[in-house]
Amino acid sequence: MRMESLTLRIGGTEIKRALRSMKLHQGLRIIDVRLEPGVVQLELALPGNIPFRPMIYLSNPSVQGAVVSLRISGPLGFGLPDIALSLIMPTLPSGVDYLGCGLILVDLIQVCQGAFRSIDLNGVSIEPDHISLDVACAEFDLESLPRAASLLQAISIEEL
Repeated sequence: MRMESLTLRIGGTEIKRALRSMKLHQGLRIIDVRLEPGVVQLELALPGNIPFRPMIYLSNPSVQGAVVSLRISGPLGFGLPDIALSLIMPTLPSGVDYLGCGLILVDLIQVCQGAFRSIDLNGVSIEPDHISLDVACAEFDLESLPRAASLLQAISIEEL
């Protein structure tokens, strides 16, 4: 089955819930997620009740096929995010890769766990209350339809 020219909007509540529920390495936790135009802010809690709450910023989304790349930075430049991400690398979900030097790649086909055979994106935008994926086309097998439907049930879909 093939879908063409649609926009997937993932609500801020779903994004926050998914990110805060991630199991991170060595007691590191995501305690708050904020969406701003073009930026996802992650507030981290360090292990052992350390009162310092580092912020990590994901911005400048770009796409190539099913892969979204994001720049990562922090208030002190790339050093702090590099250190934090080196701690949580073993626990990143399948399809999310940190390449170092402030770059994260998200392969949506792997993240969606095989629900889609292919996804071709035109773009990604981050807004204060949602993230939009501009999908040129997406293909999936009919037997994967229940899995795709369960992944999409909380996401509003608009045809262009």
